[in-house]
Amino acid sequence: MDDPSTISDVHSNAPIGASDHLCVMFNLELAVDDDNSFVNIVNNVKSFQDDNQNLSFYNTNHIDWVKVNEFLLGVDWNAMFSYNNCIDFCWESFYSAIVYSVSLFAPAKNKSTNHRRLPRHGAGKKHNSLPKHIRRLCSKKAKFWRRYKARPSLLREATYKKYSDLYVRELKKHITSIENELINSKHCRSFYNYANKKFKSKVSIPLLLDSYNNIVVDDLQKANIFCSHFSSVFVQDNGTIPHEDNEQLNCKTSVNIESIYFSSINVFDKIKKMKSSSAPGFDGISANLLKKLSNILSIPLSILFNLSISSGKVPKAWKRAIVVPVYKKGESKIPTNYRPISLTSIVSKLMEGIIKDSIIRHCNVNNLLSDDQFAFLPRRSANLQLMQYHDLIATNCSKGFQTDSVYLDFKAAFDSVVHSKLLYKLKLFGVHGSMLNWIRYFSD
Repeated sequence: MDDPSTISDVHSNAPIGASDHLCVMFNLELAVDDDNSFVNIVNNVKSFQDDNQNLSFYNTNHIDWVKVNEFLLGVDWNAMFSYNNCIDFCWESFYSAIVYSVSLFAPAKNKSTNHRRLPRHGAGKKHNSLPKHIRRLCSKKAKFWRRYKARPSLLREATYKKYSDLYVRELKKHITSIENELINSKHCRSFYNYANKKFKSKVSIPLLLDSYNNIVVDDLQKANIFCSHFSSVFVQDNGTIPHEDNEQLNCKTSVNIESIYFSSINVFDKIKKMKSSSAPGFDGISANLLKKLSNILSIPLSILFNLSISSGKVPKAWKRAIVVPVYKKGESKIPTNYRPISLTSIVSKLMEGIIKDSIIRHCNVNNLLSDDQFAFLPRRSANLQLMQYHDLIATNCSKGFQTDSVYLDFKAAFDSVVHSKLLYKLKLFGVHGSMLNWIRYFSD
């Protein structure tokens, strides 16, 4: 910093505000060692598929987001992506930059759980939310248990059982009072939120029965059973498309949507609307991470999305998913009573959401959707459909008319959609060009 040649174009400028001091403006040129530049560090790290290059290995709950933002602020994203226009290379570079910055300011998760001290019963948020007298009983119960384990005796055992029974009795009384308050308040949303938490299973996959009614205990065998079942529900394409010869007659609109431009503002707004509770995919990027870094990451994500839509391709990493079997109803040991949920990349969902909004906007502007379509549309919820249906029945009853209703339920509806026919339907709705190619590549 003692080299005068690094400073140039020195001149004065007007004072700032009410100050009587002039501003001194100058250019400062600093040499950067290319061997240690951040771009080269990112490009030389291992692939994101490496176990050491995954965000799930870092505890983002204890991270200095301000420092991460400041670090990523100095990354030249345009230079990084211009080095190679391959969408997989750009994604790996972007992901490596995120992982590298997080690794600098976040502690690694403790993989060893053998010697970890388990929390006391009732500890944490649930314990703190209990009344003071119940918390005291819980502490006394734990204290007398420790005394009994240290020096067992009949007196200490009786004392522990006394406070244990008292704690359980007061806890049940407190829970009963809370449930009665929920029922008497007649607040449906609070009631169902409470009920869903009680019904939600927090245990791992139980014992399963295979096709020969043999009990399966091994986790790998369970995964293979679910894989076989989930793949069996997909409908095989018969290779025929109805009325394909009359495509021009079947076309719903003459207005086409061929591409979309992803601006950093649109990406930023979409990130802010994401649910922080959304589960991350295989790459470990969470919605909370994107929200904390939205001011910085909205720019490289917009560049990445525009490159993806123009090339009609998506990174291979976006096609990797964590498939979680979710219990529906019936016997929990039968694999057919589970449905799959695929946890894909949050970044992929972000781009999908923007494309979906663009297609829905195209359909609404050109009146391509039926007025009877409800759900999966803004301001067209299933509750609104029920209200209209109830109004129709009430009107017919007042006029003495008969109302006949037919209810249909498609088994595994989403899994039964044939991709080739869906693409043909989108084409009839005016989706063409790179957008259609992108959807085709993503669904393959």
